Amino acid sequence: MSTINILAKLEQQGRLVNFLPNLASDESDIRELYILPSLNAWLKKDMEKPRMQENQAAVNAHLTEFIKGALIDNQDFMKCLDPNNEGVWALRVRYTTRGIQYRVFGAFINKDCFFATHLKERKEFLSYKHWEPEIKKVKYEWNKLFNGHLIIQKKSFKELVDNGEERAYKNKKKRP
Repeated sequence: MSTINILAKLEQQGRLVNFLPNLASDESDIRELYILPSLNAWLKKDMEKPRMQENQAAVNAHLTEFIKGALIDNQDFMKCLDPNNEGVWALRVRYTTRGIQYRVFGAFINKDCFFATHLKERKEFLSYKHWEPEIKKVKYEWNKLFNGHLIIQKKSFKELVDNGEERAYKNKKKRP
């Protein structure tokens, strides 16, 4: 079964959500982001405290930047977590109110297509041993949904994310 069919089936079953932010009329979704329903619920939840509303908005904005095809890197925007490069990544949401930082965990399904499982505040991770359960959780959720399909591993960041180089080349190539 193709990846597209697997994603469509998981969406139809309610086990996966295609994160589609509201974009301006001159913006488009360049990359794809699929999230677990539990993460989607947090992103859409009515937060009571203004501080949490602002933090939620910052996480939404960060995920939206990924989808819009913003120029991103594997240092500040997101980072591979595994010392063995087994394919688990964290999107680094750093610009929230009062300096609270979040990490959104997941793995790449395909180039420019990310699967996010959950988020946590950065302050919960004092040493590498605190990251291990999050890596295991991503792998567990991946195996539950994509049974038999391996996480994309040991690829360079450029092989996973198009920062416009390929799009610019394709667009240039299409012109007469």
